[in-house]
Amino acid sequence: MKRITIYTLAISMLAGTAQAQSVAPDAADMSKWSLKVQATANYFRTAPAPASRLARIHPGFGAALEYGLSPMGGLGLEVMYNPYGGELSNGSDLNASTLDFMPYYSLNLSNLIAPYRQGFWEKVNIYSETGAGIGFYGHALDNADRTNKQTLVARTGLSVAYRISDRWDLGLESQYRYYDRSDLAGQSIGKGFSEGLAAGVSLRYKFGATNRTHVRNVRLERPSPNNSFNNCLNAAEKRVRDLETNNDRLLAQLEALKNRPAHEAPKVEAPVLSYAIEFDFDSNNLTDASKSTLDAIAEILNSNDVWKKVTIYGNTDSIGTNAYNQGLSEKRAQAVKSYLVEQNVHADKLVCVGNGEEKPIDTNDTVEGRQRNRRVDFTLE
Repeated sequence: MKRITIYTLAISMLAGTAQAQSVAPDAADMSKWSLKVQATANYFRTAPAPASRLARIHPGFGAALEYGLSPMGGLGLEVMYNPYGGELSNGSDLNASTLDFMPYYSLNLSNLIAPYRQGFWEKVNIYSETGAGIGFYGHALDNADRTNKQTLVARTGLSVAYRISDRWDLGLESQYRYYDRSDLAGQSIGKGFSEGLAAGVSLRYKFGATNRTHVRNVRLERPSPNNSFNNCLNAAEKRVRDLETNNDRLLAQLEALKNRPAHEAPKVEAPVLSYAIEFDFDSNNLTDASKSTLDAIAEILNSNDVWKKVTIYGNTDSIGTNAYNQGLSEKRAQAVKSYLVEQNVHADKLVCVGNGEEKPIDTNDTVEGRQRNRRVDFTLE
């Protein structure tokens, strides 16, 4: 049975490595909204066109409100004002502009192609952005009245975002715009549509990023690289040995508590149980294995009146902001308390404390180490 367990775990780790680039952490408790303002330089292909190519370049301004679905991308609404025109070859002056409203989808190419990034590149995300909407455009020659119309507009582009801080991103933008009308400047173009190019800079504010991890600040989680099945097998064997050691220690402590006379003062060093209760990434949901362990702990607490106080310490790994991890550790401690109360342990015996990421028992540089750090400890008094 042990050999089957080791091989099953090894195969799972190998498969997880191969699929890592398509797996994103749960975004349920992350902050998701962000607002971007941008300034661009636009080049439009219209007829008539300004005589000078340089005169066809104009500044544009806009903003975008985005909701991050996950670290893989999100949905947004962009508003852009794009002036164009200039002095024509016949001496007339063309004054024209569009105001475009476009829903779009952004895809995090960095998390798709290279999720396991380190150092400088961990703070860089490249997004592809595609959307379509409606543009309100108008044009006038010299002092004539302005003609206003509407057109369908679609755009695609790339943006590079550098994380200055948890709350702010600095970006570089590039876009191609397709307008389903050829008369953006008053005359039709043979192609039957108009085009625009844009490049510029942006600044994005991520709402709620100080209290919780923001989806735009997360790179994908994946297992440590393994070069062969043997490496996975060795890692699996080590994990099984660790679990066996932990279970033996846990069973010994529970047996000692169970056999202790009710009148005898407790002499167990704190914490009594360490990393016996583990959690998935970014979650406070108890696994079935954790519930089995808590059932045994509840049985001891209900049968021995010596223990007057049980302190439950929630812990996290180091991924995410300090404030977010502090809140998550408190939720984990509360989840354990709620389960013990369901098993008839008196609630007034139980005290919850969140340690956040401050008390790891293993390295946070590996997937296995972070898993051990996502845990709950106990002290009994």
